[in-house]
Amino acid sequence: MNKKLYTRISAVLMVGALLSGCGKKGDEFFQLRDRGGIDGAIWSNEGAIQYHLNEAYDVIMPQFAYELFPSGTNREIHFASDENYWSATNANARKTIGVNGSLAANDVRYVGFKYQGANYGDNVYFDIARCNNGIKYIPEGTIPFESKRRFLGQYYALRAMAYLDLTKIYGGMPLVLEPQNPDNLTLSGRASARRCLYRL
Repeated sequence: MNKKLYTRISAVLMVGALLSGCGKKGDEFFQLRDRGGIDGAIWSNEGAIQYHLNEAYDVIMPQFAYELFPSGTNREIHFASDENYWSATNANARKTIGVNGSLAANDVRYVGFKYQGANYGDNVYFDIARCNNGIKYIPEGTIPFESKRRFLGQYYALRAMAYLDLTKIYGGMPLVLEPQNPDNLTLSGRASARRCLYRL
């Protein structure tokens, strides 16, 4: 009988201990200060900046050497050519060069078809945002001046590549050259193709 009583008392004490940790102070654990997940300290660490830059290379550099595109993005239509074998094997590429049908108005999805930017082809403006973060915050870091110049040059070049592709396909595009705050977005409309190319 004493064993059952001790077991019940232990169970009640354990439940009480578990529930006592669920007060208002426990909720602070779930409050994220930086929803973007980028701590300002990364801009003072060359390794962290290089990692961030590597991700920018992964999503911005053209992948036509392998001719691989994410399923459903229709990015392949922008690389279709009568000079590669691949255009004959892809339905959208065949439409682009006029071999098998024609493209519809919503087949051009180069900007992006997802509200994310983790993979190649998701959203070009997320790729540009990654570069904008580097361009804005690297000068505020404490790494040596020469390292800052090296990183900044690469971010500027990658952002220019992304905008060049957008301008070739769509003409004028909204020029987003500063990091965006989700709580206070700056919307400026389309810039002319001439202005886009000038900013490159």
